Amino acid sequence: LDPDTTPMMPPMVGVVSFGQRPVEQVAVDGDTVYVGVDGTSWQEQRQIVYAIDASDPTSPEILSEYDDFWYPNIVSLDLAASNGLLYAAHPPGSPSLRDFDLVRGLVILDMLADPSDPSVLGAYKGRTAAFSGLDVEGDTVYLFDRGEGLVALDASNPTDIVRLGNYHSPAALRQIE
Repeated sequence: LDPDTTPMMPPMVGVVSFGQRPVEQVAVDGDTVYVGVDGTSWQEQRQIVYAIDASDPTSPEILSEYDDFWYPNIVSLDLAASNGLLYAAHPPGSPSLRDFDLVRGLVILDMLADPSDPSVLGAYKGRTAAFSGLDVEGDTVYLFDRGEGLVALDASNPTDIVRLGNYHSPAALRQIE
């Protein structure tokens, strides 16, 4: 969409179709758009994440996909992207990522180094791993943990994520901007 043309009703510039599957989350990093899409049916109970090259907005192209997120309660991931990496946080109620045997948590993916085989670089489970908000600034990841409040992580080495600290808020926070 081109919001500069008509802010109230921007014209469509390019399209990527996911059939009738709803888009749940979007994260942007430069010309790469990451899109979390529900699986093809409620029985599948999974979310697929696509990396899309949007350098030419009139002709966006799917670069890779990752579909190892499984959900019995059909909940969506929180997504953030920075420096060519995708950060996906499992929200409360979500089950395991098959490759990592996590009940819930943060997973860092590289979907661009080898688009035919996206790889999990690292993960962070935390104390409760019931995450419901996510943002990335440089190498620092911020997320809300149900038991710890706002948590800051050093992800400069995705294979060894370090907890920097937390701020426990009395409110149930769900979004970081």
